[in-house]
Amino acid sequence: MTNNSLGNHLVDEDELDPRFPVPVQSGPRDLDQLVDTLNPKRMGDAEASAVEKQAVLEASRASAENSASSHDERPPVQDPESTIVAADPNVIPDWVVLPPDLKIPRGKQLYFLRFRADWTEKPEKGERQCILWNLSDSDENMALKRAMGDGNRAFKELTKQMIRAVDGKRADWSQGFHSNIEKFWREVGSKARQAIVSVYHKTHTFDEVESADFFTNCWAVRTAAGG
Repeated sequence: MTNNSLGNHLVDEDELDPRFPVPVQSGPRDLDQLVDTLNPKRMGDAEASAVEKQAVLEASRASAENSASSHDERPPVQDPESTIVAADPNVIPDWVVLPPDLKIPRGKQLYFLRFRADWTEKPEKGERQCILWNLSDSDENMALKRAMGDGNRAFKELTKQMIRAVDGKRADWSQGFHSNIEKFWREVGSKARQAIVSVYHKTHTFDEVESADFFTNCWAVRTAAGG
């Protein structure tokens, strides 16, 4: 199985967003002005002495403030139990019961869902789980046949078709109403059913960014000239 992973890289100047240009460095750009800035005109001895004393006083005050703040700053105490470690995207979670006879198409992205017992219609059966992946064209045709033209039912049937295994057993549609998929669908309850339907919608429709890109850059409308 493969999954997308994020990588970090150093940003090149070519990759900088043109909307946020690098600010132009302020200060003298003329050589004479730069020399004058770095080498100010000489001042009298008394004036120079007063400036030096003031500089020493300010440096001493800044050093004292930094020393005091460093004593006040202590590293935060981190609770080891609150540390969240990112899971390896290619490792199946420990709680998943994978059927030994489940055939997974190459390149498919799998979705593992589990539902707490008290979320379901049959809490006495304990925690429930299922494995899903996206629909093929033939999957969609089978689901729509079961919907029998009912648009409201179509979304549920398409969602159920995504389910490839339930509670550690491969999906079996051979027994119709009594198949393990239909039984699972009834027993997990409304909360779980709505969650699975949400997964279907999320994985089979454009998100906002994709939709904006499509309607802005990926389609065109023209009117044919009359004959």
